[in-house]
Amino acid sequence: MRRNVAYGMLLLVLEVLAFSSCRKDPQPVPGTEERIPVLWDVTEVGEMKDTKALVTDQDGLQDACKPVADGGQGKSIGVWADYSIVEGAGDPDASGAPSNGRLVTYENVFDNAEIIYTGDTSESPSGWNGVDGKGVYWAVGGDYKFRAYYPQTLADYIMESSDADVFVIDYNTVKMQEDMMVAYATVDTQTADLSVPVELEFHHTLSAVKFRFQFIDGYLEEDYLTSCWLENKAEGGLTNIGMMVYGGSDSEQISWSESYQPPVGQKMYYWKHPGIYFNRTSGTNTAAVAYMDPSDCSEGASFSRNDGWLLLIPQESDGKVQICFTTKTGGDVIYRVDIPKKTGTKADGSTSGTDEDLVYFAPSHRYTYTVNIGKTNLELKISLSKWNQLDSSYSITF
Repeated sequence: MRRNVAYGMLLLVLEVLAFSSCRKDPQPVPGTEERIPVLWDVTEVGEMKDTKALVTDQDGLQDACKPVADGGQGKSIGVWADYSIVEGAGDPDASGAPSNGRLVTYENVFDNAEIIYTGDTSESPSGWNGVDGKGVYWAVGGDYKFRAYYPQTLADYIMESSDADVFVIDYNTVKMQEDMMVAYATVDTQTADLSVPVELEFHHTLSAVKFRFQFIDGYLEEDYLTSCWLENKAEGGLTNIGMMVYGGSDSEQISWSESYQPPVGQKMYYWKHPGIYFNRTSGTNTAAVAYMDPSDCSEGASFSRNDGWLLLIPQESDGKVQICFTTKTGGDVIYRVDIPKKTGTKADGSTSGTDEDLVYFAPSHRYTYTVNIGKTNLELKISLSKWNQLDSSYSITF
């Protein structure tokens, strides 16, 4: 009971932080009198097109950010910008001599500008434009640093401590299953051609897992998957709330700090369905995939919007998490499969190292767990790939 109370209090604190202190007021910038519009472009985020839900390529992001009236999903990209300029150069210092001035930084100068893909190249050659034609304009003479994020609705979760050097977003995978991406760019307005669009190259920040269920070993059977969820079987298990930190000593670095681990035995990402069919006959083997059919499932629809992919906070795996599921034939029987510590990747996503090193759910990586159901046992197999790869790079059987 105490853990549940603590959990509730933590959620309350995080919500207060998110909604009362995350929106840093924009600072007006002098020097925009020339009214030179800022143009945008979004570079590719990959080439895979095997899922309609996760953003896997440039076309996918365009579709996500296209207005619903034009056949898109109606989402958008948010842009945070800091502007730094030397002011007071030539003014007399304490001794009366001309000074070098002082560097002044104006934060969030575009007030989390919102851009969408309209395909209209009359304003921007890339087709990326401000919402409702609301553009932003360059101040000339200083330097810009940009932090872009998708989707723009994450603006409410940007922490007050954020700036263009270190950008922090509070993320709760229970409340959100959005494919969060970020991008970084800089522009020196004294040397850059300001008629050229600012290129935003996006990177995925989350990990994704998928759970498949099938029969093996000549086990000719059929059944229906009716529910699936994850559980921590011991203290220190899976984290479902975290802080994403983008930047720092490496401007492109993505790191995570873990905020909350649900108590042992609490159902995480609970999904319930009338039944997804899977079978094995002499000629076919059809698998069932959890977290599908949001319109049909009776619980967990919010976890079912990504074509079977469940988005997780990147973190170290500790072997203390179980996949739990039920089937129509089994009724109320709960089947439990331990998720091994080894995932096949380091924290940076690399796949070379010892078993003790390859124990992380890394950003921008997808992990597929296949539960093979035999007559006398359950076997677990994991395959992994980078976000934008169609085929898994290799697999591990436990």
